[in-house]
Amino acid sequence: SMGDQASTAAPPSTTTTACVLTVEPSEILLADNKIAWCTLRNTHPCKMAYKIKTTAPTKYAVRPVSGQLEPSAHVDVEIKCSDMPAPSDLFQIESAPITSPDFEWANAAPGSIMRVTRAVRMKPQTPGEVFADLNELSRQLVQVSKLNVDLMQKVDSATKEMAGKQVPCIVHALPLQSSRQTPGGVRTAG
Repeated sequence: SMGDQASTAAPPSTTTTACVLTVEPSEILLADNKIAWCTLRNTHPCKMAYKIKTTAPTKYAVRPVSGQLEPSAHVDVEIKCSDMPAPSDLFQIESAPITSPDFEWANAAPGSIMRVTRAVRMKPQTPGEVFADLNELSRQLVQVSKLNVDLMQKVDSATKEMAGKQVPCIVHALPLQSSRQTPGGVRTAG
């Protein structure tokens, strides 16, 4: 009977292997120029599609944001930040095996889309980088101090030059206006 065939049919396979792209490094570290790089590697025998999402899309520019990787291929992804990263900023790399030439994300098999999440933060500076930054700030501070001294000398010189001089003062005489009472009790300027 039909019921017997249905009960004896083999259950659907549950041993599908997850095809997750390898994402390096384990965290996205932005350099001083607010640019970071990460590498996506396809270590699987099948062609993989990928797309990169972020929790702050207006803050980050990602190139390339999506694509396909042949087996054993990799792609270097550039991430540019237009502002300071926040602790809540995350990237999610989605990947799925391409099982047909007309692959579309909307038609990906249920459960075949895998996700890898990466946090973003500024790369910590090395002691040498900190020392170089301090030297540059010190140099800039000396320049500003010299400009301030030069400005103060010019102000002092101008003040001394003006001290002995009479500065013409122009006073404009305004005509005096008299007012008179009209028969209706209204004052008018005359």
